[in-house]
Amino acid sequence: MGLFSLQGVACAGDRSGAPEDFRRAALDDDSRVRRTAIRLLGDSGDPGLVSFLQDRFREDDSYLVQAEALRSIGRMGDHGHLAFLQQAREMPSHQDLIREAAEWAIQAITTRT
Repeated sequence: MGLFSLQGVACAGDRSGAPEDFRRAALDDDSRVRRTAIRLLGDSGDPGLVSFLQDRFREDDSYLVQAEALRSIGRMGDHGHLAFLQQAREMPSHQDLIREAAEWAIQAITTRT
């Protein structure tokens, strides 16, 4: 699934069967596709995807994808994910992208629950 296909699904709002497509897209060669897929997974609100998002954070080589994974965890995670986010916050990155995303996610979780 390419970037424009993912964006089309997001705009159309038809996400039936989409989580598996998004999970596959999160492994794409193109970091823009991976980032969009991670965002859409986060928008799903399915807390069962948090471990997948944590794996993507650990394994992806793009700071932008990693930051999106952290924000997605923040949108659906709970207090049990705070230790992971606090550890991620310490990872150095260009323009502190990772730290800022981790802090956003921490705040999202702590203010929601």
